[in-house]
Amino acid sequence: MPSSKQTVNDIYRGSCFCGEVEVEVVGAAVAELVCDCTVCQNWSATPITGTALFRPENVRITKRADSLRRYVRMRGISGVSAVTTVAM
Repeated sequence: MPSSKQTVNDIYRGSCFCGEVEVEVVGAAVAELVCDCTVCQNWSATPITGTALFRPENVRITKRADSLRRYVRMRGISGVSAVTTVAM
């Protein structure tokens, strides 16, 4: 569940690791997740991965949207489909 401290007026800014693509998200997360499946472990190179989900209409790419590519893994080890967007 999203933190009770989050509000619809919160603004989050971030970038990919190399800094080429930047994003801005407005509002509270729809869900916050922690996963320890082998797909997430391989993707993040960590034993446990945390993520937050936001409504697509609340996410805006503010720098280099043309650098985004989509990687789709049709089925993970856990049987859950995963989609990851990366800068290339």
